[in-house]
Amino acid sequence: MEQDQKTVEQNAQAPVAEQQQEDKGKESPNTGDLIAESKKYRTRAQESESLVQDLQNQLKEIEDKQLAEKEDYKTLAEKREKENAELKAKADIGEALEKSLRADALESIPDEDREFAEEMSTDKLLKFSKRYNLQNVRTDESVAKSSATGGYSSALEWVTNDPVGYAKEKQGTGLKSKFGNIFNPSGDS
Repeated sequence: MEQDQKTVEQNAQAPVAEQQQEDKGKESPNTGDLIAESKKYRTRAQESESLVQDLQNQLKEIEDKQLAEKEDYKTLAEKREKENAELKAKADIGEALEKSLRADALESIPDEDREFAEEMSTDKLLKFSKRYNLQNVRTDESVAKSSATGGYSSALEWVTNDPVGYAKEKQGTGLKSKFGNIFNPSGDS
């Protein structure tokens, strides 16, 4: 059995060796063909390298154009930044003014009602404080002074209670004098 295996191996190796020799015979190259093929590959490589160089130059030009455009954007961005700074300054002034108005309005409201007013927006708070302060000013027309009697029920009462005020009001002669109608308080002739 061992001999059969050796024979099979030798027979298998023999055709492989013959094929290699035949391939060597076929490979005996024509140097002219190889040189032509080499030149062809060399020109392709050179063309590819020049194409790559051209594309790289185009990319650089595109980047330069974009940078030029970015410079415009940079200028635009600088303008926007300046405008934002001005608007921010105005906004800060507005906020300070609002805080001041709010503080003044809260001060004008008594402590007992301040807890309701603190949660209001500034506009509502200002309206509330105006209304609240108007309510505190009470007028009583029944007590209003009459210009004819200085706020008293009669001229005699006026003279008795406020002689200086009466004298000041009744400067002149005749009925407009200080004693013009003192003896006739009703004004009947």
